[in-house]
Amino acid sequence: MTIYVYEELSASPSANPFCAMAREGEAMLRSVTRDLSAIDRVIPILHASRDPHQLAGEPIIVNDRSFEELLDDADPHAGWLVIAPETGGSLRAKTQAVERRGYRLLSPGSAWVALGENKNTLPLWAQSLAFPTFETQDEAWQSMGLGDNNRSRDATPASLRQTNSNKSAAMDLSRDLCRGIVAKRPDGAGAENVFGCPFSEEERIDWPLMLKRLGGDWVYQPWLDGPQVRWQSQAFIGQSNGTVFPMPIADQFVEAIPMEGTPFFRFRYLGGRVPSNHVADSMNGFQQRLLDKLQSRGSVDSRRGYFGVDMVQAGEMTWLIELNPRLTTSYVGYSHWIARASGRADTMGRLLLGQTPAPLDLETPAVLFRSDGVILDENELGIGQS
Repeated sequence: MTIYVYEELSASPSANPFCAMAREGEAMLRSVTRDLSAIDRVIPILHASRDPHQLAGEPIIVNDRSFEELLDDADPHAGWLVIAPETGGSLRAKTQAVERRGYRLLSPGSAWVALGENKNTLPLWAQSLAFPTFETQDEAWQSMGLGDNNRSRDATPASLRQTNSNKSAAMDLSRDLCRGIVAKRPDGAGAENVFGCPFSEEERIDWPLMLKRLGGDWVYQPWLDGPQVRWQSQAFIGQSNGTVFPMPIADQFVEAIPMEGTPFFRFRYLGGRVPSNHVADSMNGFQQRLLDKLQSRGSVDSRRGYFGVDMVQAGEMTWLIELNPRLTTSYVGYSHWIARASGRADTMGRLLLGQTPAPLDLETPAVLFRSDGVILDENELGIGQS
């Protein structure tokens, strides 16, 4: 079977030093093309002109052709894996276009994309299922006291409580963990689309006004920081028999960078480690419940393919942050780790095709990777040392 891998993330303006989507998109495309090429003929489709080196198959460079035109000219018996940002409904529109034609889709269906693309929808879904998550949008904004600009980090925001459907598990975190708030677009994709808004003992910043000047809508969540705070993710791959295969929990390494001339911080994704070297005890029940719900939501067709869940771990507490209904950069690490753990180069590709994987050696050493896809030694770049 021929497989088309359409990649649009790398169309981002790479000249922007905070825009990691371009290099991350290229890293994902290289990895998934390699994995699927071990099984079938793969045709990578690149949304923007650039050097297609290190890609297997026969690359198609796309400049001005629409996605619909690509589908019209494609082999109707081929499979499609779509890597595109959720922003502006781009991923959902392309997924629906594949579904309308009845072509085989190897990435999550439009129902899953709709759940994951709006960063307000997922917390509400998670809270309705009693998963720990953060309050978002206006509720969090007001609970932090930002409406009247009178709150600094001397008080713990109510939204830092672990919320669930009956509030019985509510627990306040130490105020030392709350550095400020995180503001992101409701349909954003990538760490560079997230702003850090720090609390300050010296000055009171009118964050609502500052964000209003940037325009558009925002999702607000607590910004947790400190040695006991870890950003983590977990990938799942929907199988053709209706089950969902869970990957190990991975670490994500992100740095906050001051924006010159502004009070904001921007976040830069550096890479990650697969699997994580520390998983909180709270993840044991959390992971199984999440897997059960993922396997029961929607049709088998909608939950196919690879999707990622982002989490924040603080001490022994874990919060669900968002669902990414597409390949994520952690795929690079998972791909290498799965190949090593199974002893086969085609295991990840077969997982993407919905097949049961070969047995995995769970004691396989972790893989440390950079956001551009480079695999690192554990001592390189100073990331992943904790």
